[in-house]
Amino acid sequence: MIDKNIFITAGIISVLFFIIKISEIKMVLKEDIDLKFLLKDTLIVFFSVVTGTLLVDQLKPMIYENAEKLIKNPPIFTDLPSF
Repeated sequence: MIDKNIFITAGIISVLFFIIKISEIKMVLKEDIDLKFLLKDTLIVFFSVVTGTLLVDQLKPMIYENAEKLIKNPPIFTDLPSF
């Protein structure tokens, strides 16, 4: 099930991207704003954040499972070297 917080987070990040990109175009590049491409890039950022968050949520069990194995059996040697 998709959590509503994912969409809120993605929306905030997308709005920040939009504002920063507009300020870059106006102040740094001093060009006209092409709203069509800017909205397209903002939607790409939105869907990238949602997809990335969902992937991380799906991979968490595998990551934690491997981390528990490493914590329980740390790869260290406590005896004399065999060489």
